[in-house]
Amino acid sequence: MSMAAHLDALLGLGREAGALTFLQISLRGVVVFVAALVIVRCGDRRFLSQKTAFDAVLGFILASMLARAVNGTAAFFPTLGGGLVLVVLHRVLAYWSRRSHAFGLLIKGRSDIIVRDGALDEAAAGRNR
Repeated sequence: MSMAAHLDALLGLGREAGALTFLQISLRGVVVFVAALVIVRCGDRRFLSQKTAFDAVLGFILASMLARAVNGTAAFFPTLGGGLVLVVLHRVLAYWSRRSHAFGLLIKGRSDIIVRDGALDEAAAGRNR
């Protein structure tokens, strides 16, 4: 039996989501966990710390995509590859946004100081609803 056939059997590749066994879903979870660590390490550190809408969107989409690889509702390896593509795109856009202030404002937006010296800035609070 070839390595590919063993991998197919272990991960249940090509099987319907409802036909996956507990072991197959568990192994998929382990593989996706390790792959997600590698994928996130390819990203920028800001992805894990200073969350902007730009960073949060990547987090939501990446989590959704990788969940599909675990539960079998999407092709396993192409879904992992798609997650890597999203993280690389995030990194490229983050790089461009650092190089161009205008592009950075478009992608990341800007922050407003709402409390200054312990006092609420009513105008800034109003702009941020």
